[in-house]
Parts: sequence; structure tokens; C-alpha cells
Amino acid sequence: MCAGWVGCHGDELLALRLPQPSLTDADRASAQTYASAIPLFPNATAAAKHGLREIDNPSMQAQDLIDKIKQRRPDV
Repeated sequence: MCAGWVGCHGDELLALRLPQPSLTDADRASAQTYASAIPLFPNATAAAKHGLREIDNPSMQAQDLIDKIKQRRPDV
């Protein structure tokens, strides 16, 4: 599970409310009470906006990572 996803949406997550053989009751309780040590975005829209802010003009650091991924994964 993504900590940001769980931390932002908690009990509202359908994935946590539906029965799943891979999740124990302890896992589910831990996810539902999870609190991030760092601030999270208040909602998915804010997180997406942040994630897309440099998509048309990536920073040097982002471009270096893009190039690294392209070298290892020419299929993407």
C-alpha cells in the first residue's frame, strides 16, 4: 500500500473496506490509523497538480532521472 494514499484517504479507501485475503485485520487496522511523519497533500488533485508541475519543463535533476530510466527501460 502507498503510505500517501492510505494517509490521505484512510477509511474512505474501498480497498481497505473490501475483504482481501492478503490483508490481515492487523494490516487493515494499521493502515486505517496510519499517520505520516511528513505532511501529505490534502487530496489527490493537489498531489497530481504537484506531480505535473514540471512535466513540460523538467528540472535538471528530473531530466537526469528520466535519462537514467530511458537507458534501463528503452520500452517506456
